[in-house]
Amino acid sequence: MRKIVLHFIYNQLIGLTNLILPLVGIFSKKINDFINGRKSAIEKIKKSFNSEDKIIWIHSSSLGEFEQGIPIIYEIKKTLKEYKILVTFFSPSGYNAKKNSKEVDLVTYLPLDSPKNARKFLDAFCPKLVILIKYEFWPNYLIELNKRKISVISVSSIFRPPQFLFNNIFKNYQKILSTISHFFVQNKESKSLLNSIGINQVTISGDTRFDRVYEFINRNNELELIDSFIKNEFCFVAGSTWSEDYNLMDKLFISKKNEKIIIAPHDVSAKSLKVLEKKIKKPYTKWSSYNKKIDSNKNILIIDIIGVLTKVYSYASLVYVGGGMGKKGLHNILEPAVFGVPIIIGKNYSKFKEASDLVKKRGVFKVESKNNFIMKYKEFFDDKIARQKAGKINHNYVKDHTGASKIIKEYMTKVLSN
Repeated sequence: MRKIVLHFIYNQLIGLTNLILPLVGIFSKKINDFINGRKSAIEKIKKSFNSEDKIIWIHSSSLGEFEQGIPIIYEIKKTLKEYKILVTFFSPSGYNAKKNSKEVDLVTYLPLDSPKNARKFLDAFCPKLVILIKYEFWPNYLIELNKRKISVISVSSIFRPPQFLFNNIFKNYQKILSTISHFFVQNKESKSLLNSIGINQVTISGDTRFDRVYEFINRNNELELIDSFIKNEFCFVAGSTWSEDYNLMDKLFISKKNEKIIIAPHDVSAKSLKVLEKKIKKPYTKWSSYNKKIDSNKNILIIDIIGVLTKVYSYASLVYVGGGMGKKGLHNILEPAVFGVPIIIGKNYSKFKEASDLVKKRGVFKVESKNNFIMKYKEFFDDKIARQKAGKINHNYVKDHTGASKIIKEYMTKVLSN
């Protein structure tokens, strides 16, 4: 009875959300995009595919999770060329960033998880395989997929004991999760946790993010603007930063040293950039207004556009990755790590396995205060050998953890051939 009641309450909450969102959307463009994008999702699918198409459906919450799916998309395009690829997002940020992607056949939103929506959505097409990235487990969709006997795999998932799904109260949800054909998890703990609730169709494959970032070193990372700005000098790159991170760097913003400093805020809105610009007391320029003749001799460059940071990291002598000084969550340290550069992060990183691993290995270094940061910065500024040693640890860590997407591809091939 409790199982039925909990699922009933869940469906009622989804229905209530559906009623409330249009009202909230009046005051929020993001919510309005969330609503309107879902209205057209099914029609887009019907127009883009026909009944003869073989479709693999990949779903992710947002842009970060989609990045984990890209190596799998590449594997599909290389070895399963007869299949078309549908990508769905939960969030507007992911959808807006990838809606015109040429890597797949269609990008759209996933309608809210009601039984009716799940039926209507799957009536619009018949996927041969469904791939869920990391945490995207919507119960009504899983129930409907199971009814239709459509194979579902979860990739790059990672689980921790405090997560609600390991609480006995949610045994019904555990039962729904058990309908997933196979889980490809990041570590042993995740496998053990799934086994503890009776889910045994689990393989430890690692995280596809390693495959994604390892591709960066083989592409063309040249940026003419960065070449003209740094002129082969020591270059410090602070990526995905927030206001809490700038508090560590006050001395760099007034320093008279001739080092090159590049800062790429996570939020490039005018309001966010203003917070940063107020702190800088030495000549600086911005990517969007950069003039080689005027700006190449300045000390600080602000990256006020999206999409170039991973290439900028390839120029770094030392990197700081933001998010760890506040509650936003540490951003991706693997992107700079692959380029063999030492990395500094804030104090809040315990939930990120790669950060914990590399802090222990001494390729990544945590700081808790301005003094900590400046001491670590000076250490690497003055010691090229120390930079090379830490950087090599980071590069090798990424290299040693690649291969997840190939393991997943072998399973996909097997399922699709049956």
